Amino acid sequence: MNPSPGNDNPRAEESASAGGLSRSACRWIGGGILLGVLAYGTLAFYITSTDSETNFLQDGFGRRLRETPSVVRLFFGKERVWAGWYWFALDTVVMVGGLISGALLFNRGDSKPRSETEFTDQT
Repeated sequence: MNPSPGNDNPRAEESASAGGLSRSACRWIGGGILLGVLAYGTLAFYITSTDSETNFLQDGFGRRLRETPSVVRLFFGKERVWAGWYWFALDTVVMVGGLISGALLFNRGDSKPRSETEFTDQT
């Protein structure tokens, strides 16, 4: 749905990227995903508290934290605690997937759509 070369309609240009989403919508959605992933990572990794009933250490999501295995301590440091292998894998998938999709959407909103003449005029 690329605009024609002589079309000066900014709405047509704006809706041409990301399968019909406007460039500003792509930037807002991508930025929202990036902020959401940042909040998720903060709750999962940096926020810890002690449950008053059980006296167990927990992260921002309420997951019980345990001592980190010695293999993982090489990367995290000896004073870190974690929720387990399953949660580590899930957190990694959410963080990497969210960062990639958010950055792609945010950058898609930044790029201008190419007109048909840009593809044919290359010599």
